[in-house]
Amino acid sequence: MDKAAMYKLTYGLFVLTAKDGIVYIPEMTSAYISGKVIPEMDMGTHTMFLADVTDARILSEQEPVSYSYYQKHVKPAPKPVKKTSWVCKICGYVYEGEELPEDFICPICKHPASDFEKKEEEKKQ
Repeated sequence: MDKAAMYKLTYGLFVLTAKDGIVYIPEMTSAYISGKVIPEMDMGTHTMFLADVTDARILSEQEPVSYSYYQKHVKPAPKPVKKTSWVCKICGYVYEGEELPEDFICPICKHPASDFEKKEEEKKQ
């Protein structure tokens, strides 16, 4: 990197200027891409911008800290939690809990606990 082409930003960071005049920080940056916005479209909940790419450059071959990298190396995703429920075979009512009381009666179809089937599944926290 040409140190003569660099100048110091207020907070002590070196910056460079791309061909199209965009200033970027080369240190700790994987790549940059800049573009000229063509249209923008209101999507109701957000705005989508379409652009013609005017400049792009890969600055490092090092793996960037993507969400996937973050989940694997920085803060692992929460472990799935085992959830137990009991489903009535007659009407489909679901009782949430580890154990179904022996004297439980379905509040919908009034069938006894013997008509319930245990269902276990893993859910993310």
